[in-house]
Amino acid sequence: EIENTVQSNRKPSESTGKESKSTTENKKQEKAKVAEGFSANLDSMLEPQFRNFPEEEGVWSGEGLKKMKGYKSTMQIDKISQLREEFFKNRIQSQGLIWKQIRYACMYDSVKCQHLITALNLTPINGCMNQLVDINGVLYIIPNFCINDPYMEKEFVKADKTRTGDLVNIKFINTYSPLDKCEIEVEDNISVEELKKKYIKKDGLNIKIENVRMFFGGAELKNEFFVYQHDIRDG
Repeated sequence: EIENTVQSNRKPSESTGKESKSTTENKKQEKAKVAEGFSANLDSMLEPQFRNFPEEEGVWSGEGLKKMKGYKSTMQIDKISQLREEFFKNRIQSQGLIWKQIRYACMYDSVKCQHLITALNLTPINGCMNQLVDINGVLYIIPNFCINDPYMEKEFVKADKTRTGDLVNIKFINTYSPLDKCEIEVEDNISVEELKKKYIKKDGLNIKIENVRMFFGGAELKNEFFVYQHDIRDG
């Protein structure tokens, strides 16, 4: 199977408005500085099952607010997806809307993520969305597996232009909506890029191909590779 975020009626004077805005900004900066002082210990505040996966030195993933050290995992991507759902479900049930929006931010690309985090008046402590603080000093800690997919090194089958394709029936699971599944029968000598096009058409999706990411065996499928190079087999 392949697995795929009480206004007052009184109008303040112009000077009061500026003072209020300045005060709010100063408050945000002060809270961020306080939080930054112990940011290294924030991961320990998470429940053991939701703590960061071990990071890889010299390896980075994501862009913008989602840029952070990459991590490796032997856990299948669908299991990571289930862990994400459990993490956000617990917080959405207890703290409501804010965590629901943070979940969307994790799902969005870096540009939409930045816009949403800004709209929520959240400040990244170290330039990354894994540790956020609001204007009241409330901290929001998001583990790395909720923000980016794992970094995987994988040996690929050597390309063979003379190879004839074998029919394979591939099952797809949308990791953001696990109940959304489909199957496609293709010859395994087509490129991953072509496979993505077939998936978009089959599932009736209105998205660009660059927004589709596919994983198999814990590793991301590369557009320029053939399906058989990822050792994807029937079923």
